Amino acid sequence: MKKYQKRLVIFVVLLTLLIQTFCTGMSVPVSAADTSIFTDYLPEITQITDDGGFTHPGVGLTKDLLENVRTQVRAKAEPWNTYFNAMYTSSTAGTNVVSSNQSASNPTKPGSVVFNSKGIQSKFIADALKAYTQALMYYITGAEIYRANALHIIRIWSQMDSNKYAYYTDACIHSGVPLNRMAMAAEILRYSSSKGGTFVSAAGTTEELNWTQMDTDNFTNNLINPVINTLQYDNNHFMNQHMYPLLGAIAGYIFTGNKTRYHEAVEWFTVNSTAKDQGYNGSVMQLFRLIDEVSVIGNKVGEGEKVRQPYVQHVEMGRDQAHGGGDLTNSALISRMLLAQKTRVDPQKGTVSSAGNAVSPYEFLDNRILAAADYFWQYMLGYDTPWTPVAYSIAQDRTIRDTYNRFSLEYRGRFLTANFWDLYSYYTYEKKENVSQIAPHYYEAFMEKLAPTAGGWENVDAGNDFWLYLPAEADKFLPHIKSSGNLIEVEDRSTKLDGNTATITENDTTFLRFHASEEGGKIVLLSFSQGTKNCGLKIRTNGAAVMEIFGKTLVLPNTKKQWRYVTVKGEIGDFVPITVKGTPGVTVDLDHINTSADTQLTPPVFKTGTSDLNVFVYKGAPLTIDFSATDAGAMDLVTYEGFSMPQGSSLNKLTGTFTWKPTQTGTNSFAIAASDGTTVAARKVIISVSTDRNSAILEVLTPYNKNAKYESVSLENFTKVYEATINQIDTASDGDFCEQLIKLRSAVEGLKLITPLLSDGSMDYSSIVTSTLGPDLSWLVDGDNATFGGFKSGRENLYHILDFGADYKVSVSKFGLQSRMNFVDRAAGSVLFGSNDNVNWTRLTTGETKFTPDMSIIPVDDPYKNEKYRYLKIQEIHPQKDIIHDTIQNIIEWGELRIWGERYDANNKITSVSISSDQSSAGKIKIGDAVKLKFRTTEAIKDMTVTIQGACHGCHSRRY
Repeated sequence: MKKYQKRLVIFVVLLTLLIQTFCTGMSVPVSAADTSIFTDYLPEITQITDDGGFTHPGVGLTKDLLENVRTQVRAKAEPWNTYFNAMYTSSTAGTNVVSSNQSASNPTKPGSVVFNSKGIQSKFIADALKAYTQALMYYITGAEIYRANALHIIRIWSQMDSNKYAYYTDACIHSGVPLNRMAMAAEILRYSSSKGGTFVSAAGTTEELNWTQMDTDNFTNNLINPVINTLQYDNNHFMNQHMYPLLGAIAGYIFTGNKTRYHEAVEWFTVNSTAKDQGYNGSVMQLFRLIDEVSVIGNKVGEGEKVRQPYVQHVEMGRDQAHGGGDLTNSALISRMLLAQKTRVDPQKGTVSSAGNAVSPYEFLDNRILAAADYFWQYMLGYDTPWTPVAYSIAQDRTIRDTYNRFSLEYRGRFLTANFWDLYSYYTYEKKENVSQIAPHYYEAFMEKLAPTAGGWENVDAGNDFWLYLPAEADKFLPHIKSSGNLIEVEDRSTKLDGNTATITENDTTFLRFHASEEGGKIVLLSFSQGTKNCGLKIRTNGAAVMEIFGKTLVLPNTKKQWRYVTVKGEIGDFVPITVKGTPGVTVDLDHINTSADTQLTPPVFKTGTSDLNVFVYKGAPLTIDFSATDAGAMDLVTYEGFSMPQGSSLNKLTGTFTWKPTQTGTNSFAIAASDGTTVAARKVIISVSTDRNSAILEVLTPYNKNAKYESVSLENFTKVYEATINQIDTASDGDFCEQLIKLRSAVEGLKLITPLLSDGSMDYSSIVTSTLGPDLSWLVDGDNATFGGFKSGRENLYHILDFGADYKVSVSKFGLQSRMNFVDRAAGSVLFGSNDNVNWTRLTTGETKFTPDMSIIPVDDPYKNEKYRYLKIQEIHPQKDIIHDTIQNIIEWGELRIWGERYDANNKITSVSISSDQSSAGKIKIGDAVKLKFRTTEAIKDMTVTIQGACHGCHSRRY
């Protein structure tokens, strides 16, 4: 049999070799490391200085940088080899790329010569990256097909009609990166040599391989100038939106030698002193602002309370962290171009300067960009970071119009769009600084940066070409290989937030160790965004502990220093806090998270549920609990173990049966674990031991609120279970009565308030209405307007409706509305309506919500405060101008919604019952007693007298 298998293997190998030999025409994706894609031809760079003093090539990449990259890549030196291969695997590096804008009938002509829409913009974005990549591939490999392809794409866009450009929504934002890339591609082709002659591009057109004056003229007049002048030339864009057009325009100015515009753009980048709104000015000075006072809406700049120690704060981090990271990436992109031109600026004014005190863009304002980068990563990595309310809109008379009052949580922890790693290169190799000391948070992030990928190279927001700018000595720049796929190695990209955690390596295994404590050891997982998954956490413990993850508390049993999996479902986002708590001396090791637990693990599942189990019993009652679990693994044997179990109790390790006869009153908390040898599941158990059956009932009834009104369905169920419990008090066996106590507790916990409340006394409507808000409803009651929902646009559609259902109505005294954080206009000008048919609406508030970042609370008009409605509608009737555009956007988007009022059972059903007995002086209600029952309905309180037909012990004067 073994000989046959060996012959079969040899046959398969030979067959494979034959297939490879006869199918050489087939295209197989390979990396540059696996095959020779390099020719013997080495294109030469001709460096010049034009009449304006610009060095070419110099749109970021210079002759020295390009030659260094080619030398390092061809030598397979790191890190250039790794980054180059990531670029090479991108589709934009293929030899078969064609222009997205070429005509189908004549590929030498554009499909459209009109530049006025997002449709043409998307083609421009795609083609710019293709042209840039192809130009780099040509210079590095010497293969003429790449030059032909790049020239073809540039020549297509050089035929655009300069009279048919028009601004469209957000054109300034999305045209900057592609113009920058297209100009870099043209710069490389313009100043690099070719063998001359012609070559057929992938588009099937014959391209003249030499760059000509006509190419320069057409590219300048038909693309660069009209894109800048029509889509980009304005210094009043909002924050992040200011630098995007600048990085395209500056590239164009360098290519065309436009010295006047270049000098103007440099000042716009550094200070932008002429911007109309200095609050949302997107310059280095204003984005990365030196904070010396607390900004207050309505105050003038300079009137706020002074901060004790001024510090650099990245203003747009109050908006979100995607834009915040983009600001720093864009600053690096622009700085690369200024450095290539050896541009130095006045250290305070930011104007181009040749004075002795002039500095590089990175050193401007005492290394302001690096300070902002360090501040950015301090927050992104999970550390406590200061924030001072800061003006993001300032009127021309210096009055503060609006402020960012805190960090935005959006995109916290994400590395994907943070591509300003050449700051490390500049300070380490150019300035000879120790970055770990001058910017420790930035350095920590640098050490955990993402590995290069084809997808990263294709990022539309740019920045992933930072490796092209590394000097020859940057051989330690290679990122660590990070975990990918279904296994998340938590030590790869996480932050230790206290001294209770450490990274440990044993043999070939590296893991995080938590030293348990009452306050907990804390870490944060960063940038492993994979969505909601069933996760297997590989752990090892020497004692019981708990882990807080995904907003859940996971019981960790003592694995006796053996590696085991525990499973939990949760959302793996960009920022996942993990806390481990336990008794000092307990250690919890966490190796990795397996996000394919559904298919690779078969965890034991307790038959009676996984949540904490509360059991009520009394002294002397023998207690039996079934903790058995099922396991999907056909060959798995489940065994059971208890931790910190009550004295005298026992657990059958093969069946999971727990037995105990308590002899003392009190509360006992312990854990039960079920394991199949690979995966372990644990459950927390709390057993409350009372004196007797009567006291056990009282203990079970503790959560009942005598002053509350409950929904009639849940109250009826509670009443039914309560009566069954009372009827068994003298007849049931101990085992049956303990089971009944569990049922009674479940009924108590199942009681639903007819008007559930939030902590501020308003109605928690999130689980009692249906709404046009859909799943966004829960975001509006969480006390955080950074979570938001209800987006709608269009003048006739600016409302949402709450439906309390056919069985309920509400009366309202006031309502409150708060916009999504930083979008004040999206809640302003709203009022409340009520209806009972969803057709005819009554306006309940004369007042309207105010234009404020805070909660705007509007009282209901007096005539309507006691009226009852099934439907409520919150509608924006007077949309107001937004801060950013100063125009009416006709958008609603809410962060928080509050309703103060009361909910009623529309069918006048019983909502609570209380009992009392005049005869029950001994503390028990006996058979034959006349008992007064007081029924509370939604409309009235009524009395009646009934005669008890069964025993009723231990509940006299007890509401239920």
